[in-house]
This record gives sequence, C-alpha cells and structure tokens, in this order.
Amino acid sequence: MKIRFGLIAITALIGLSATVANAQQRSDDFLFLRNIDGQARLVGFGRQDLGLVSSDKSLTDSICRLPRANGSYSIPSIWNKLSPYGDRISNISAYNPKATQPPLIVLKNGSAIHVSKNPNLLAIDPDVIYKELCRQL
Repeated sequence: MKIRFGLIAITALIGLSATVANAQQRSDDFLFLRNIDGQARLVGFGRQDLGLVSSDKSLTDSICRLPRANGSYSIPSIWNKLSPYGDRISNISAYNPKATQPPLIVLKNGSAIHVSKNPNLLAIDPDVIYKELCRQL
C-alpha cells in the first residue's frame, strides 16, 4: 500500500511540476512577444517576408492584420490554412508538426527563432503568437 501511495504522490508531483513549467513557459512566451512587438520580422523559406511581428492590426504588413473582406491576405500568412506557410502538410509551414524549414522570427540583431508546431525544434508555437500578440481586446 505504501508503494502505491508513493507512486500516486510522485505522479501528482510530476503533474504539478509540469503545470508549473507550462505556466512559466506561457509567461516567458508572453514577455518575449511583448518585447519584440514591432521589432522583428516573420520570414519564410527562401527569405519570403511574411510581415512585421506586431500587434498593431492597422499596419498593412503586421502579421496580426485582419484578412481582406473576401478572406484573403495581402501577403502570404501563417494564419492562411491554404498557404504553404499555414497548412498542415508543407515542409515550410508553421502548422506542420514535422516541418523542418518553418518560418522564423528574425530580430533586428539577426537572432532568430522558429515558429512551428514541431516539438523537435527550438520554436514558439504559432497559436501562442496568435493568442498572446494578435488576439488583444
């Protein structure tokens, strides 16, 4: 009985640790995105400019801009599920969990981080970008 209780307690502790780690990661992502708001570019394969990493939807090149009335985007977008940067199949898509060449957030100093669902890359999840940067009320 002690062994079983011990395993349950350890499992609960691991779950709590994972929850705390996830909360810390979300906080870090939020701070990172706030710090680079308007200060970085989203760049796709072949140096395709995908826009300014900015929460300002009024800027024509902001990644958070709204689509046109017909639902299209003025430049390729990771939010467009029909775009090679936003579909779930393309090797250059932020939403393909196996993509090896997803878009990059490139800072002014040249540093970069992938935007990807691929758990094997050092990356920020595109849904986190949308939630933390683009979905402001």
